[in-house]
Amino acid sequence: MAKRRNSIMNTKRINYKDIPTLTKEWFRKARHVTTEEVEEGRKAIEAKLGVQRPRRVGRPSKYPDARLRDIHIKLHPSIVGWAKREAKKRHIGYQSFLNDFLLNHASTA
Repeated sequence: MAKRRNSIMNTKRINYKDIPTLTKEWFRKARHVTTEEVEEGRKAIEAKLGVQRPRRVGRPSKYPDARLRDIHIKLHPSIVGWAKREAKKRHIGYQSFLNDFLLNHASTA
């Protein structure tokens, strides 16, 4: 294996002694951060840096008029292979391809 030059890992060891052990008890006591706490933290960062941070809105929906549902379906391996090949040609995920394919064929039926 080739030596890494100027690597931090080769010149400095990480001291794990000050990192607390995450036990089941720690996770039992853990809680979700509230919306108010997130907003308070965001404002503190903005005040410290003097720069307003953009709000994160998440990934936009492909189908704004309908919410997608998770389902489990068994398909023949040749169908899945075909869907993956077609999706790759279109540079999209195969599940998105199958969803669009079914929507198009259901609307013409």
